[in-house]
Amino acid sequence: MSSPTSVKQVQSFVQTCSWYRRYIPNFSQIAKPLTDITKKNAMWKWGSEQEDAFRDLRLKLASPPVLKPADGTKPFVIRTDAFSIESYNLTIDYIPGRSNFIADLLSRPTSEQEKADCDILVVSVDFPTRSPKEVREEQLKDDELKKIIECFENKMKKVLILQMLVVPIHERQDILKIQHDAPNAGHYGADGTFERNSKRYYWTGMRSYITDYVKELPECNRYKPSNQKPSGLLRTPVYSQRFETISIDLFGPLPESPSGKKWIFIVEDCCTRWV
Repeated sequence: MSSPTSVKQVQSFVQTCSWYRRYIPNFSQIAKPLTDITKKNAMWKWGSEQEDAFRDLRLKLASPPVLKPADGTKPFVIRTDAFSIESYNLTIDYIPGRSNFIADLLSRPTSEQEKADCDILVVSVDFPTRSPKEVREEQLKDDELKKIIECFENKMKKVLILQMLVVPIHERQDILKIQHDAPNAGHYGADGTFERNSKRYYWTGMRSYITDYVKELPECNRYKPSNQKPSGLLRTPVYSQRFETISIDLFGPLPESPSGKKWIFIVEDCCTRWV
């Protein structure tokens, strides 16, 4: 790369090197002879000082250490480049933290254990489990299920077995509390809850039972979106004659009058507004 021969070429070279100035120690001081001849009203002069600065910057870009990811296992050396403010007369004064609390706060080391935004990070739901033997004992308490069990246990009768758990009457509501009301159940509608439960459980009238259960649940009724059209605007009544419609109101009790009266009976004609 040959040396620049015009101010425009010097500006192009310095600006290109400036992209990597944070990786070149004392960049401003090295490039000063080049930046001085690019200033307004400066005379063009390319001497040994400018040539040395040009070659030094070119060498800095091409020589090691080359840019690469930092190696955390090796020590780091931090140097400051205060060339831009070296012409000022600066004095460094110590200010106690209580008088400069913002800078004091920013200089404090952060804690490795940051407090979470929420107190609960994991939702754990412990569902009770029961053995098939315990379920069978509850089934035998149900008069309706006794007849069904007898059909399955009687080898003389041919029945279709679907391998689903038959739920006793007194435990159907508990099943729906787990399959519908639990935090991880999602509060599905009647159809979704039926599809979920019909794959694992069975009882007579299961769909209608689930429909009634979901329909009467306060949480579902409160948040369920309405499919009905919004109510229309009130229609202004049109009267054809006086005293066709009257409004009656009883106002009181008021402080009792000398004659013992404390109520006002008001009658208004809706057409003429006569009272």
